Amino acid sequence: MKNDITVYLFQTVSHSPKEVSQAAYCFVRQHIAEVTGSDPERLVFGRTGQGKPYIEKEGICFNLSHSGNTVAIAFSECEIGVDIEEVRPANLRIAERYFAESDRRYLALAADEQDKLNRFFALWTAKEAYLKRYGAGLSGGLDFSVADENGLLTRVASERFPPAGIFYRCLCGEDFGLHAPFHTASGSVRYILSVCADRTENVFLNMII
Repeated sequence: MKNDITVYLFQTVSHSPKEVSQAAYCFVRQHIAEVTGSDPERLVFGRTGQGKPYIEKEGICFNLSHSGNTVAIAFSECEIGVDIEEVRPANLRIAERYFAESDRRYLALAADEQDKLNRFFALWTAKEAYLKRYGAGLSGGLDFSVADENGLLTRVASERFPPAGIFYRCLCGEDFGLHAPFHTASGSVRYILSVCADRTENVFLNMII
């Protein structure tokens, strides 16, 4: 179906950003070649004026993200954005300065410091995924709401771009035990993943060991 989204998660041996990125693009090339029956060496990568990568002529959209040596790649026939972040100590003043007031209220309701970090990275990845869906990057601004006091929003919009859906997941432990749906309780959340598309009802996660 046109709106189906498939996300692949894997870890590389190397932590070098360059080598992790190379592994991600190699996976994209091989996967699209397999799906389309194309010669992988003949697939041509391009970038939009805003820097969003795409494969020419094949009719499959993709987006990728990596944090450390962990990679997330989303494929669909519709435009998509994906972001994954390791939950780690962070400068939460970023939220105070750049996030919407409703996002800051959501962050302030955290039960403790770990929960606050979980919430911060849920907010951050949602914003990144939304901006990447439209090919904007952080230049598109972070001041649009992705949460309120009731929780994370599953559909967001900014003044610059149309509404789009957001899909969230926590990834926990070495084997990325998948939590569904997203929760913000304290715990050993290792990564936060967000995917953005016009519709996100059909998102399929695949962990590659």
